[in-house]
Amino acid sequence: MLRVLLADDCAAFRSVLREYLLMFPLDFALAAEACDGHEVVKWAQMTNPDVIVVDVKMPGIDGLEAVRLLRASGLQSNIIVCTSFDSEEVLAQALEAGADAYLKKPIDFGGLGDLMKKGRRNPVLSFQSNHCGGGTRITMGTVEI
Repeated sequence: MLRVLLADDCAAFRSVLREYLLMFPLDFALAAEACDGHEVVKWAQMTNPDVIVVDVKMPGIDGLEAVRLLRASGLQSNIIVCTSFDSEEVLAQALEAGADAYLKKPIDFGGLGDLMKKGRRNPVLSFQSNHCGGGTRITMGTVEI
């Protein structure tokens, strides 16, 4: 069972993620929740989760700075950055900070589950979902599925 830390300043989004985890009690357990970058660092160091799902834009220190601090502390969790920003620059910053994967909101929950299960240094860099029924696109380098 993977212990997951959910970090987003939007309580409704954390609630949706929490409900998703509860659908798979044998696969995932909620380790903690955080609503700002400082809490991400605090709870990650206290609970040492297997997976951290973190938003980029949060109060206090942002999600990318939290990722940098966690990596500098030696934390080995699988870190998935989840954001509504759709830019190559943010993707590059997330990976440079030490994120293992990058998800664009709105997220595909099946894809999120797969990313959480894959572990550190997952080759999937970007997972995009069209919530209006257009399908899902996974981009890895130049390979599109």
